Amino acid sequence: LTITIEDPPTGGALKVEISGTDDDVYLGEPIDLTLKVFIESFTDQKLGITLNARDMVSLLRGEFGIFKDAIDEGQIQLQEVRGTTDAGFPTMFYVLSVHATTWPETSGPFTMEPVSVLMNYPLSLVKERGFGFFGGESLKVEQSHLIKAQGEMPTIEVLAPPSADKPAWYS
Repeated sequence: LTITIEDPPTGGALKVEISGTDDDVYLGEPIDLTLKVFIESFTDQKLGITLNARDMVSLLRGEFGIFKDAIDEGQIQLQEVRGTTDAGFPTMFYVLSVHATTWPETSGPFTMEPVSVLMNYPLSLVKERGFGFFGGESLKVEQSHLIKAQGEMPTIEVLAPPSADKPAWYS
């Protein structure tokens, strides 16, 4: 008996970027942030089927920090972007974008909960036959592997409002 282990055609790329206010803000000013999750598209070569963006996003889980509420409410944008893998191969990426705004409550370095994204990236699919009169075929992930990405928070300093030249009514 000979067992051959082959690397999957793609390891599945998952990248996370957090951008937004990349400067100092004064206490009371909003901080606008954007989370972008880049997911390499997946095509099952045996079935000739490429999963769409919504299918791929449904395989994500993790800790989304400040972006959790917007994601739970479905306030996401999805787009397709052509790019290259780390190995230099051309591929399609699905980009999930989520915006969030927060108002810092204290001065000093702004900190937020870390963003850590996990994904059961598919390696193969299988078609399943449904039951009953309307039972059609559906796709199911047959094999997957877990990949992880973390977002780096931009450095933001929250400054106390200037004390010089304040109006008398300001406290």
